[in-house]
Amino acid sequence: MSKEIKYNLIVKKEGQPNESAWSEEIIAIVGDVIKIEGHGKSLVSFFNQTLKKGEIKRDFVLATPISEYAEISAKLKHDWQKKSLVTEKGGYDIYKCSNCHATGKRYGVSAFVIIDYKFKKLENECPNTK
Repeated sequence: MSKEIKYNLIVKKEGQPNESAWSEEIIAIVGDVIKIEGHGKSLVSFFNQTLKKGEIKRDFVLATPISEYAEISAKLKHDWQKKSLVTEKGGYDIYKCSNCHATGKRYGVSAFVIIDYKFKKLENECPNTK
C-alpha cells in the first residue's frame, strides 16, 4: 500500500561538485521509504527531459527522509551558526560551526548545511563537540 512520504531531494547543476547542491522538500505518494531514491531520480530525469531554453540539467545527489535526516544531523553535532547577513548571490547562506570552525553552505530553505570541500574530513563528525 502506498503512503505519503516527506523527503529532501538533494540536486545540483549537471557537472557541478556536490558542494553546490541544494535541497528541495518533496511530499509524494510512494510505496515506502526505500522507494524515495527512485522517485527522486525520476523527478530529476523528468526535469531534464522537459528543459526550457536557458535551463541547465540537474544531477541527482541524494534523497533522504525528513525524519532520518534529523537523526543523522543530531549525530553529527556540528553547531552551525549563520554568518551571512543576507542570502549570497548563488542562493545560499554561509555557516560556520562554533565548535570546530568548519564552514559550509545552506541552500534555499533546506534543513541542512553542506560542508565546504576543505573541511570534508569533518563531514561525518565534529571533532570538538562540547
